[in-house]
Amino acid sequence: METHIDTYRTLTETDIRILIEQGCKASNWQTIKIAPALPLENIQNTIFQGEVTLGDEHITEDQSINISNCKVVDCSIANGVTLSNVHLIQNYQILENTIIENVNSMTVQGESAFGNGETLDILNEGGGRELTMFDTLSAQIAWLQIRCRHNTLFSDKLQQLINTYVTSKKSTRGIIGKHVSIKHTNLIEDVNIGDYCQINGAVHLLNGTIRSRMEDPVMIGNGVIARNFIIQEGSHIYSAAMLHHCFIGQGVMMGKQYSAEHSAIFANSECFHGEGLSIFAGPYTVTHHKSSLLIAGQYSFYNAGSGSNQSNHMYKLGPLHQGIVERGSKTGSFSYMLWPSRVGPFSVVMGKHTSSFDSGDFPFSYITEEQGKSVLTPAMNLFSVGTSRDIEKWPNRDRRKAKRKFDLIHFDFLTPYIMERVMTARDQLLKLYKETPKERESVFLNGLHIYRLMLRTCSKYYQIAMKVYMGQELIKKLGEEELRNFAHLEQHLTKHTEISAKHWVDMVGMLTPVCQLEKLMQEISEEHITDLTHLHERLIELYLGYHEWSWSYCWKLIKQEHQLETDDITPDLLLKVITDWKDNSLKLNKMILTDAEKEFDAVSRIGYGITNQEDTINSDFAAVRGASSDNKKIKALHQEQGLIEEKAGEMIKLVESLKEERP
Repeated sequence: METHIDTYRTLTETDIRILIEQGCKASNWQTIKIAPALPLENIQNTIFQGEVTLGDEHITEDQSINISNCKVVDCSIANGVTLSNVHLIQNYQILENTIIENVNSMTVQGESAFGNGETLDILNEGGGRELTMFDTLSAQIAWLQIRCRHNTLFSDKLQQLINTYVTSKKSTRGIIGKHVSIKHTNLIEDVNIGDYCQINGAVHLLNGTIRSRMEDPVMIGNGVIARNFIIQEGSHIYSAAMLHHCFIGQGVMMGKQYSAEHSAIFANSECFHGEGLSIFAGPYTVTHHKSSLLIAGQYSFYNAGSGSNQSNHMYKLGPLHQGIVERGSKTGSFSYMLWPSRVGPFSVVMGKHTSSFDSGDFPFSYITEEQGKSVLTPAMNLFSVGTSRDIEKWPNRDRRKAKRKFDLIHFDFLTPYIMERVMTARDQLLKLYKETPKERESVFLNGLHIYRLMLRTCSKYYQIAMKVYMGQELIKKLGEEELRNFAHLEQHLTKHTEISAKHWVDMVGMLTPVCQLEKLMQEISEEHITDLTHLHERLIELYLGYHEWSWSYCWKLIKQEHQLETDDITPDLLLKVITDWKDNSLKLNKMILTDAEKEFDAVSRIGYGITNQEDTINSDFAAVRGASSDNKKIKALHQEQGLIEEKAGEMIKLVESLKEERP
């Protein structure tokens, strides 16, 4: 907050003499105002120009201002600030207890919005999906900007809300927050810096906002170059990272010469060594390797293997194409994909794919390259221990400590969004199985080959996922409140199930029914949502409504799969869903356990031991890796078997106890 000018006094003749004796100069001593009790002995060898204010009326001895070897132009400097060896600092309000040392130049050049309002050519290098960034941007608002261009009225109205906010951020004076530390940095120009931010050794920061907070400070390290940027709370940018036209969300880690241009990178992502160009990196996008290039793609909960590469043009009309890699997917070492392509949720891509493909309706798949062909093996990643480990680690690796978390993230594994695709995949595979002649080795679908022998088997795997989902949601619902009788149970299960939640979207982290998304878009189009604060609030409402809408979807799925025409609930139906959940959960868990045990088989022991003697190999392996029975994940999977049996028993007992009370 700016201190009112009437709390200051002008310098007396004695004040001026003291400052001159201490090596200070001023273009006009009368434009320098100081707090009444400000001691002057710690202000030395400094040039003052323009209007400068120092301290405020509440200054104490331990909050004296220390300025030495600096040039200060048109600045307001609060109590406890230290400026040392700053060749030029101009047009800044510097708040309490901030330290700025060994900085070449730190200026605001005229009116600036400090990175707010800059546009990124995101997802499509050729334009058409421009993202306007601002300091409270979330992954969901970014998704609305770039993925909903089909509704031009909505896009125009949303842009108006953003433009109004951007205008409110414009100023001719920058702010450096409380307890900020800026050291050994070359140039900072048109940058607002939040409280407790630490900048050490940066090369050049131009036109940006750093939303740092006491509970979640931002750190900018050695060699960093950032131009036209916004960095939100808790992010660490260091080791010569280079940003040009980039948005960095909360809790992002970036360094080791990573280069990003025209990209938005959201919560808890990690970017090291490689390169990102025009990427929409949703929450938990991870790329750690030097040779990895992510380009013109949308990702979330994604892990890029070393050498992962995409190409977004075929040297015709230029870089026009885009790719969608849906949540939870991975690319193997030296994988390549030609855009446009779409990868379904929780899939693994391996090999070089020189033709476009679309596996969006086939979650949990392996996409491999065999003799130049792209081969789809549906559902197999459902049984991978890696998938199981991923869904457990993401919530535990949320680094965001700020009170306000901008990106809204649903961490649930089997969800309506996934189930909609699971059911589509199951039905498509069964249809292809019935229609494909036995003499054919494979079928070709959406740019992918599927072996005929896998069609029926993989459809059964999807059926496992569906039964696990229906049971887990029913058990969750039954456990929400104490049920008094069967009538109470019926009312509890059918409450709100009239809500339409048939089709779902993943707004890079947040899941919501399409009908709710369309309602939100209509509210913006009709100007019922009047500012970005209101929009953030509405998105939170969608986020919190997830569980209610999710159950509505699940109940309709249960009715569909059990061929029910009404909401008439019978104990036998509930017992069937619970029993199916138990049987299929145990089956799924055993398959994941089998996959985990492979990490301890003979192949995994290759390279262990100083001789080829089996006992030496086994001893070395045991010393380094331990026994499978001691592995934390494997132990948890074994325990899960018992917990599934126990939970199923509890739920069956509950339904049986209420069954007798049914009229």
